[in-house]
Amino acid sequence: MLEPPSIAQDEWRHRRLRVRKLLAMSRAGQAARYLEEAGDICLTFLHKRKLALILYRQAALNSEHPASLLRTIIEIAEQEENQQLVSETCDTLLGLVSSEEASAIYERQQLALSRIQRRDDIPRAEEHRELYLLAKKACENVELRGVLRPEALRHLVEGKPSHAQWLNRLEIVKQWLVQDLQFQDELLATLRDSERYDAMTDALRLCIAHVPPERARALRLQLGHALRFCKGDLKSAADAFEELIKIDSSDREAFGELLECLDELGEDARLASILQRRIEATAGLERQVLARQRELVLERLKSFAATQSAMR
Repeated sequence: MLEPPSIAQDEWRHRRLRVRKLLAMSRAGQAARYLEEAGDICLTFLHKRKLALILYRQAALNSEHPASLLRTIIEIAEQEENQQLVSETCDTLLGLVSSEEASAIYERQQLALSRIQRRDDIPRAEEHRELYLLAKKACENVELRGVLRPEALRHLVEGKPSHAQWLNRLEIVKQWLVQDLQFQDELLATLRDSERYDAMTDALRLCIAHVPPERARALRLQLGHALRFCKGDLKSAADAFEELIKIDSSDREAFGELLECLDELGEDARLASILQRRIEATAGLERQVLARQRELVLERLKSFAATQSAMR
């Protein structure tokens, strides 16, 4: 239990009790002010920076306008060399400040990250500052997106980034990318035309995870086609098409693509299972055709098993 010096004892006790009462009464705004004042006492009179950090963080959580408190937390955390707290607080503050201030905050965050991880593939602030500012402006003003897209695309695809650097670039523009269909299409087309298929599938997966279902279907098909025809990864392509069927069992296009992938892979057992599920969901002529197709797959499986048995 901390025992503040007598010069601040009464103030400390008063604020501590007052904060508890206010929080119990769901009066978070007033509690935030008392917490901030308690933090000021700890920092100015008691010279206890770590305790002040705790109080300022609690104040920020309860404040409707925490930007000023977050700036104070960053300054103290830097003095304490608490790089993880610096990075986390910068991340929160970035969503509350203007584009002009965001550049400096982003630099501080990247510096903290580099001190934490000490790795060559940690992007430096100067590498992505412009891209971050473009994304910030695009999210703040939708009408500017058309003007900003070409420059953002240039920053996104320039050079030969490592996989970690590429994922970092995608993360910077994620909010803009998932909201702007034209930006998605232009980025994917640029990556496809330059034969950067690994980067293209990374971008597709990121978008699929965050866009509405109706858009996700088209992107999943693109992912399956990219994996199959561009990368030659039939196994992953089959998984992508099967995911579509799990979402919508009536998706004929995905079903046809999945059958072709499994047939090329020679995964007859999986193919027979997929056909059986489809047969159960259909009727009429389509059901008969699928049933015959499954019979042929099962015959192929039996033939293969017999051949394997004869070779033993």
